Amino acid sequence: MGGNNRLYEVHLVLTADNDPELQRLTDYIRKESSPDSEGWYRLGLVLWKMGQFDKAEDIYQVQLDQTKDDKNKAPIYLQLGSIKKYQGKYEEALTFYEKSLAIYQRILPHNHPDLAASC
Repeated sequence: MGGNNRLYEVHLVLTADNDPELQRLTDYIRKESSPDSEGWYRLGLVLWKMGQFDKAEDIYQVQLDQTKDDKNKAPIYLQLGSIKKYQGKYEEALTFYEKSLAIYQRILPHNHPDLAASC
């Protein structure tokens, strides 16, 4: 708008849940944003991929606060570590990676492939 490259004018059109174009778009986003992940975790991944690190971190912190099971905390710590790494906050990243690794070492067999991914 008006030659400013940072402003956009958007025309929205109301649609229904059974709209085939909406379904294709939703399927594409689901496929591209970790198809095995669900809900808030997936939203955090999308925000992380978009470079919205602070928003992704907020999502993961809420998940962490609501999660009681260590099995579910480990991947969240891993994501928080990745966010901190991309922000250049390496000491904080290391702390989250160590928490994730400690949980994985406790709950997984010593030769499980997820142990390599958490290092």
